[in-house]
Amino acid sequence: MAAWKYWVKEGIVTGSNFTMKQGCKPYPFPPCEHHSNKTHYQPCKHDLYPTPKCEKKCLDIYTEKSYAEDKFFGETAYGVEDDVTSIQKEILTHGPVEVAFEVYEDFLMYDGGIYVVRCLVDIL
Repeated sequence: MAAWKYWVKEGIVTGSNFTMKQGCKPYPFPPCEHHSNKTHYQPCKHDLYPTPKCEKKCLDIYTEKSYAEDKFFGETAYGVEDDVTSIQKEILTHGPVEVAFEVYEDFLMYDGGIYVVRCLVDIL
């Protein structure tokens, strides 16, 4: 909820994925494969990337707008009861919703379909 409230109060500038380098602040990290044997991307580094400085400035190559002018703001942020009927009503009335749920270690090996807990190990 905090991220949505930040979007409403502070606004968020435009961007793109790491490869495209479009918008005010593109994503700063290259894509990589997490917990997977797939080879579309390089495996992720085991070391964490350092947190980028929070500079309120667009990339030098982005000249369309200033940082402040580039911001988009959310209209409101709110929660919905966590029962099926309330969530269905919210989707019908206002469209998509964001949800979070607990996953266990076996989720890292999940490959598709409906996730079913295979073994109750540690919650991530």
